[in-house]
Amino acid sequence: MERKMIAAICAAAIIVVAGACIAVSHDWGDDNSRGGFYEWGPTVVEVNGDYSNCTPSFMTIAEEVFSKVYGDVPSFEGISLSDIPEEYLYEYSDYVSTNPDGTLTIKTFDDKSVGTSVAYADKTIGFVPNQVLAYTDAYIDTIYCILCYHFGEEPHSGNTQLAEDALWELVPALPSTVRDGVESKYGLEVPDTVRIIGTSQEDLVSYCSSLDDDVRLIVFMSEYNIRSTNSSSWWNTNQLIESNNGNIEFVYILSNSPAMVLSTTEMIGKVIGYEDTDSMMTSILAEIYVMQKEIDRLFPDGNTPTFYVEMANGNAVGSDTLMGGIFADILKLDNIFDGSLMGSAMSDEDIVAAHPQVIGFYTSDTRSMDEKMRVD
Repeated sequence: MERKMIAAICAAAIIVVAGACIAVSHDWGDDNSRGGFYEWGPTVVEVNGDYSNCTPSFMTIAEEVFSKVYGDVPSFEGISLSDIPEEYLYEYSDYVSTNPDGTLTIKTFDDKSVGTSVAYADKTIGFVPNQVLAYTDAYIDTIYCILCYHFGEEPHSGNTQLAEDALWELVPALPSTVRDGVESKYGLEVPDTVRIIGTSQEDLVSYCSSLDDDVRLIVFMSEYNIRSTNSSSWWNTNQLIESNNGNIEFVYILSNSPAMVLSTTEMIGKVIGYEDTDSMMTSILAEIYVMQKEIDRLFPDGNTPTFYVEMANGNAVGSDTLMGGIFADILKLDNIFDGSLMGSAMSDEDIVAAHPQVIGFYTSDTRSMDEKMRVD
């Protein structure tokens, strides 16, 4: 994302503040001479699709795109929840509440789910786990980020030994595919002490059957597992495991927007027993607040730059996705693609006609930049 593939915006945005005209301009270079999408001089960014998942690392994307489009992210140090004006308090649903007896009631999914955007099924968690098993690598990164905040370490900085030690104490086993994703996507080295299991239902049953009586296990699994191929058998298998062992609970997760990621992050932090998750959430909300306040200062009329984000397969990213939500909901950019989810592509002619001022490509896209920018 540090590549300097940024071209000239055709005209600087002119905004009026207190009666004075202020030009918002940047040194975009002169790549417009190269043709293709460079012609109108958009800001070009590359975004990490691995961080566009159920992990607070999605804020890394927001920070990097903000810095390319708007400038440096303002400081949010020391901002408390009460300091954030109501109109800037980014809303997300509460997926967890504490009961009088100390148990937690969380929002999750069940076998009736059809991929809706809001967790609806209430579930009581009666214990703090001493083990976690995750069937998606992003859930491991979420726990890692929570632990980094707890120990005062910067995630993915290469200097997070306390958080990593605590992580692998809590997560003593991983499915093989999750291990691979944790290492390749999030740069976390899985130690040899972590037990690697298979990905089948039989592997899950075998692992759960091998646990000691004092193990209290939470299994974080994607909601997709219980509505995809063989979903009914996964659901039935998981239900059987829970009925046979009161110290094992399954929690199903779906994240289609930044708000859902925040809801899920808070829930995971509370479930694994880290009460300072509240402080972590305040920090995230404070950062969103200063970003959006600065955007409103730069564009008081609300006419923020337009954007277009393209996946590696050529499909356009809709605003009702996590990646699209980062650009539209967090960064207040205006999507030229009005389609839903990520199921279709825009024609080159329509993209050229729209002249998006910000263009994003996934870092996983192996095409050359000239190919992505349609340079002949």
